[in-house]
Amino acid sequence: MKIDQFFKNYARDFSLILLASIVPTILIWLPFFFQLPLFWGIQLPQEGMATIIKNFDGPYYIVVAKSLYNQEILNSFQFPLQGTYYAAHFPGFPLLIRAVSPLLGYPWSMMVITLISSVSALWFFYLLLRQIGLEKQARVLTLIFSILPARWLIVRSVGSPEPLFITAILASYYFLARSNWWAVGLAGALAILTKSPGVLLFAALFAGIIIPHLNGLMIHTVSTVRTLFSRLLPLILMP
Repeated sequence: MKIDQFFKNYARDFSLILLASIVPTILIWLPFFFQLPLFWGIQLPQEGMATIIKNFDGPYYIVVAKSLYNQEILNSFQFPLQGTYYAAHFPGFPLLIRAVSPLLGYPWSMMVITLISSVSALWFFYLLLRQIGLEKQARVLTLIFSILPARWLIVRSVGSPEPLFITAILASYYFLARSNWWAVGLAGALAILTKSPGVLLFAALFAGIIIPHLNGLMIHTVSTVRTLFSRLLPLILMP
């Protein structure tokens, strides 16, 4: 789709989704940013945005971004963890943090990437709804998804790989619906690079592509084999 056509068709909805993604996160950040002692009767820590940044597994992803799993560097951090623990934190999210860190530093790079990933997750959710025939409901459902479930709102407001992971999953199914097989493979590869459950996406995509063609394979038609090969080859990017 050309850029001018994109803005003609989607500019209004994209702006709405952008606001729906950013505004709730900013509202969550504000009490910590201004170091309010109380909010709705809840006593808050007085560490400012450090409270947000150190939440979830964010600091561990920063460690991976800085060390790239180098054992000597890992051992220099003060967390009481063995170096092998960081192998559970896959490299997709840390590599993005490291790439942006010269501009913003590691903590804020993590927060900005999480915020951008949240916008992209909502956007692909919206596009996927339209792709499967829910054009009229897509906007409302996406606005609901911007705040529910509550855990989703929280994990996309702290430093976490979940928004990037969900973006990759939704993107893979969006491109699958459009039969853009290489884009499916790239999105799936990003999912696996981000979190280990991404391997389940590989299994699901593989089964979803091959099962409809089982009858054709049983009679060994050349066209079926060619079709399957062209569709399965990009999935090799994932494992």
